[in-house]
Order: sequence, then structure tokens, then C-alpha cells
Amino acid sequence: MRFITHRGQPREYEEAESGLWLFSVSQIRKTCFDSMKNVPPDLLEAARHRGTLVHRFLWMHLAYRGGIIEAPPIVPEIEGYCFSVERWAKKNDVRPLLLEYRSMNRRLGYAGQVDAKVLYGTKQIETLMDGKSGVPTITDSMQLLLYNEMEHLRSKQLLDVYFQKDGSEAEEVFVDIRKKVTEWPWAMGGLSVLQGQVNHGCR
Repeated sequence: MRFITHRGQPREYEEAESGLWLFSVSQIRKTCFDSMKNVPPDLLEAARHRGTLVHRFLWMHLAYRGGIIEAPPIVPEIEGYCFSVERWAKKNDVRPLLLEYRSMNRRLGYAGQVDAKVLYGTKQIETLMDGKSGVPTITDSMQLLLYNEMEHLRSKQLLDVYFQKDGSEAEEVFVDIRKKVTEWPWAMGGLSVLQGQVNHGCR
């Protein structure tokens, strides 16, 4: 699968081989709840920049733990987050299976890019994980549930990891059965709204 990104379009992903256009997981989340709606543009841009740096370091550190690259240097601008990533990965013996992996749910018509699918903990359980550098939002679990229904990504457990600016231990939030029961229908509602908007030319 190879995807072309078209940010700002009614459907933001195009699967290159088939020409299939798909909504993004981000579009579904934003339709359900836009956590950035009232954030000033300068703060939003700063958060995006920080998030990009943290995700880049997370990718490199997990790639290092998988024997793919040499250990990445600590990034001074996000030093604490780097230490938090390292502490979390070492404590839970995290080993990468897939990194920054793009996939899709062909039947439902959406696509996205997950941070990582890893082996986690003493039992090395297949885990779909998403790293965060900001505060939790109410659609974080929804994001992982959507990823888990995409090709090659289904995992035994789903985990949001909130890395800390001060370098302290990351906070983990697993998606439990209660979240699965409540968040999946909400996600499908958001997807239906998106489909309706496109079908009626109002997106």
C-alpha cells in the first residue's frame, strides 16, 4: 500500500495503486470533537512543532531498540521528553514490529498512520501504541480503535503513552472494554457525518 496525502481535501488520503480516496483518522476525530478549536494559532503551531520532534525521537529510539539504527542523540529542545521515551521503552522492554505505518480500512473508507505496533512488557504482547506529548483528549482512545481496524494492525492491546516534559515516567492509558463500547459507535457517527457532507457537497 502506498498513500498520497491531500491535507485539506474532502478525503485526505489516496491509495495510489487503486486510486481509492479515503477519509483520515484525524478527520473522523475532528468531526467528533475538535480539541484544538479554541487554541490560539501561535500555541497550536508550537504544539505541532513539539509533537513532530517528540514523534521523530520516538521513531528513532524504537528503531534503535529494533536494531535498525544507532542510538539517537538527545534533542536539547525536547530533552525531558526524550528521557521519558527512553525510560518507558526500557522499563517495558518495548520492541518494534511496525513504525510510522500507514494503512487503511477499505470497507469503511478511512486511512491513517499509527506511531507503532510493538511487543510490550515481560510477556511481549502485541500492542498498538500512540505516543503523546500533550494533555489527554477525549478522542485519544477512538484514534487507537480506528487504527486497530486497519489492515495488518490488529493487536491484543491498545495503548496511549503520554511522555512527560520534565523527563519523568510516562503515563499509560490502555483502551479497556468500556472505551471500546462507547468510542467505536461515536467514531462511526463521525464517519457517517463526513460521508454525508461529501455526498451533499457541503465539505
